[in-house]
Amino acid sequence: MSERANIRQRGFTLIELLVVITIIAILVSLTLAAGTKVVSVGRERGTQWAMQALDTSVGEYIQANGAIPPPTVRDPVGTLNNTKRVAIVDALVDDQVADPSGAEAAGMKVFDSTAWYIHQLESSGSSALAAIHQIDPKLRKTGIRKGLPFSSSQQTGSRTTRILDVWGNPIRYVHPRFGGTHGQSATAFENMTNVLGGNATDYKYDTFLRDAKTRWIPKADKVGTLAPAAADEANQVGISDGGAAPSRRPYFYSAGPDGDPSTIEDNVYTIRPNLPR
Repeated sequence: MSERANIRQRGFTLIELLVVITIIAILVSLTLAAGTKVVSVGRERGTQWAMQALDTSVGEYIQANGAIPPPTVRDPVGTLNNTKRVAIVDALVDDQVADPSGAEAAGMKVFDSTAWYIHQLESSGSSALAAIHQIDPKLRKTGIRKGLPFSSSQQTGSRTTRILDVWGNPIRYVHPRFGGTHGQSATAFENMTNVLGGNATDYKYDTFLRDAKTRWIPKADKVGTLAPAAADEANQVGISDGGAAPSRRPYFYSAGPDGDPSTIEDNVYTIRPNLPR
């Protein structure tokens, strides 16, 4: 009887120990979940602050000029005899300019629209740049590039400022002229002349594609270049959020933690756009 009592006592002690371990595990998991949420919220706020500064720069531009920034900017590699303009689009552009060495073929390029917007302000000496200088230097990447940001591989030596979100991806700029979706597939890019008029020779990139449905994969050997994805390929991403500005004012957004702008659930916006259904 004494041995059985001792066995029961040891058994109850083990059960109690397991209960305590389970409770501790639950508390630890809850603490980790809460901590992860706090970090996520903090990161989102950091991105929102950067985008708010960008939005403030748009407001200052409007106040100084009486209108929103134009949808295009002069090509910095242009000459007096070549005055092409670059449309500032949150999209893929059909890059017809091959690398002078022949090392990189023409392809479909991710366009860093915010970098081009800032270039627009810099080229005009706009006072709106003051707001952008307030962005955390960790998110403001400025330097001299051999090629234009995620577009042409031509040698330019131009000064480029890129604004990243806290996940390391470029913050995106959507001009009202290019809001919504443009083009239907990888082989049906929108003609720039359909949107802006003029002639194809007026623009550095005369076709572009902006949607939230077709899937793409990055080309590992070509920075900023995408290829259409097969149904079973990994690392698929969308091109954009497909959103349209709810007013005649540009908006900025981040693709969020997953870096995919087409998965709008985790995107971070300055203005909530009209999104495709």
